[in-house]
Formats: sequence, structure tokens, C-alpha cells
Amino acid sequence: MPHPGFQFAYNTPILTPQMWDAYSAWARGRGMDPIEDAHDYDMQGAFLREYEMPLDARVAEAVDPRGHGFDYFKKPNHSTFSSQSVYASPLHPGGEWGWAWNGDGFSMPPRETPNFLTPRETAEYMRNYEPGTVLRDQVLFLPRQMYPDFN
Repeated sequence: MPHPGFQFAYNTPILTPQMWDAYSAWARGRGMDPIEDAHDYDMQGAFLREYEMPLDARVAEAVDPRGHGFDYFKKPNHSTFSSQSVYASPLHPGGEWGWAWNGDGFSMPPRETPNFLTPRETAEYMRNYEPGTVLRDQVLFLPRQMYPDFN
């Protein structure tokens, strides 16, 4: 079953046609579609935040080589939606980063929260896009080599 796409939800408003044009150029300049690629990330919010920053701050918060932005604008259906997102709430608490004893780690949100991904889907995402990241599901620690067997 496909996960909900939030292209038109959880987006910071862009209020003028001129800013929309600037946003569209910004997204396309990064190889993204300004609407379709906003299904799990508030790209409009990221654009407006970057637009208002001085150049030094923009460089410090630049998207990494894999195309990842920072957690602040991840939507609740993002594979690694975390408590650091502006959209984290009691209904969507998000996971937690950085607890691992051996490198980077991500602790998934409690299973009863509607984060739109199964543990297996989260594990697959981590294997493909966050290699080497330790994944924790409640009380289970899942080394990277165990991801394909996780259900």
C-alpha cells in the first residue's frame, strides 16, 4: 500500500508569485520538482529559511551530498521523521537521532504512532540511504546486516 504523499500538506506558505518563482528556480536548481518532491519534506519552508539566511549560515546548513536536508522540515511521512521536525507533535512524536554507542543511530518512534512506515520499510530505507546507521526499534537493536530480516 502506498504511503500518503503530503505534496499539499505541511508546507510553509509562499505568499507571492515572485517568491513562488524564486522557490521553483531554487528547487529545479537542485534537481527537484517543486511540487512532486515535496511529498515528505517541507521544501518551501527550507527554501524560505535559506532565503532569509546570510550566506555563511546557508553554507553551514547546506544539503548534504546525498540530497538530505536537515530534520527541521521533515513531514510526518518521511522515513526518518524525528522529534527535531517543526511538525513533531504528540500525535506524530517522531524518532530520535544520536543515541548510538557506536556511530550514528536512529530510534524509531513508538509502533503505535501513525508514522506511515512499517519497521521493515524504515529498515530498508536505512539500509539504502543511511548505511552504517544503527537502527533501534523500542528495545531491539538492529545491526545493519540484520535489516533485511527485520519485520
